[in-house]
Amino acid sequence: MIPVQTAISRFRRDLTIGALLRGLLTVGAAACVLLPITGSGVGGIGLLLGIGVVWMLLGYRSMRGSRLAADSPLLIASGQFEEAETRIDAALRSFSLFKPAKLISLHHLAVLRHAQRRWQESALLCGALLGQRLGSLRGLSKPSLLLLVDDLLHLGDLNGAYGRWAGFISNG
Repeated sequence: MIPVQTAISRFRRDLTIGALLRGLLTVGAAACVLLPITGSGVGGIGLLLGIGVVWMLLGYRSMRGSRLAADSPLLIASGQFEEAETRIDAALRSFSLFKPAKLISLHHLAVLRHAQRRWQESALLCGALLGQRLGSLRGLSKPSLLLLVDDLLHLGDLNGAYGRWAGFISNG
C-alpha cells in the first residue's frame, strides 16, 4: 500500500526534477543554436542532436510511465483495488519529464483511496493535486474538487466542504 505522504512528496519531487531537466535541456538547446561552440571536438549541431536524443528518450520513458496507470480507473470501477494500486504505484515511481502523467497518476490514487473509503487520504491527495497549476489538465480540477468535497462530507467537515465549494463557485 502506498503511504499518502510518500506519494505526495514523491510527486512534488518528481515535478521539480522534471521541470529542472526540461529547463536544462531547453537552455542547452538554445545555447547550441545561439552560441557557436568553437575549439571543441563536438560541434553545436552534434550537441543539439545529443540533446534531442536525450529529450526523446526521456519523453519515451514518460509515455511508458503514463501508460502504467491508464487502466487504473477501469480496475477501480471493477473493484480490483490491489491491481490498480500496483499500477498507480509503478506510475508514480517511474520518471516522467512531463507534469500531466504525474498529475493523472495522483488523481487516480485519490480516486482509489475514495473507493476504498479512506476519506482522509483521498482528501489529502485531492488537496495536493488542487494546489498545483494544472495547465492543460485544468479539466481535472472539477472532478478532484468534487472528490475532495465528498471526502470532507464523509469526514464530517461541513464547513471545509462548504468553503471549498463556495470558493470554486465564486472563482469560476
